[in-house]
Amino acid sequence: KGGNSCYAGHSNFTHGEFFSSLDKLVIDDEIFIQTKQGVYKYLVSDISVVEPTQIEVLNQTKDPIITLITCTPKHTGTHRLIVKAKQESF
Repeated sequence: KGGNSCYAGHSNFTHGEFFSSLDKLVIDDEIFIQTKQGVYKYLVSDISVVEPTQIEVLNQTKDPIITLITCTPKHTGTHRLIVKAKQESF
């Protein structure tokens, strides 16, 4: 189904390593999400930096995508790194 699944995580080692390497992703990198139903494959389609108030990155979409969000630069809360990826397969 379509929609925008959004995941946020810390980018620094103070709170864990969840998204500590999110800034290393590039367009067309593969992301795999494993669920009870199976493994979903996504390809990175867009990378941007936005203000924390720009919540439109969370808007629903017709096509299935994921949006990964973390603070940037690391150890600050001034901006958000946004990585969007389109579902390629299930």
